[in-house]
Amino acid sequence: MGLPWTLTRLLGSARAAELMLLSETIDAECAERFGLVSHVFDDPDFVDEVAALTSRLAGFAPLALQAMKMNLLDSQHLPLARYLDSEITRYVDNSHTDDSREAAHAFLERRPPQIAGR
Repeated sequence: MGLPWTLTRLLGSARAAELMLLSETIDAECAERFGLVSHVFDDPDFVDEVAALTSRLAGFAPLALQAMKMNLLDSQHLPLARYLDSEITRYVDNSHTDDSREAAHAFLERRPPQIAGR
């Protein structure tokens, strides 16, 4: 339910129609080429590669990541002016967090930030 709507937005109407109408099965490399997935890993490397990506994400400020995810979602459906209003509100809100202040201090002190999630 909703696959044609989603595929059309992700791949364009021609590619979505090809996949839906011809019932094409695609492999991981094709999904990556189409932009349906961002990474493809060989089986022996999969667990280590996923662990590295999740570890990297876990090291970022969660409130900033949340705001970025909301911005990405909003960019898909809001008109530009409304999107920019939402984005700047999130930016300002995040600039007042403890994590933002810590990141600025850490940058100036040339050290990794100690992110607390607040």
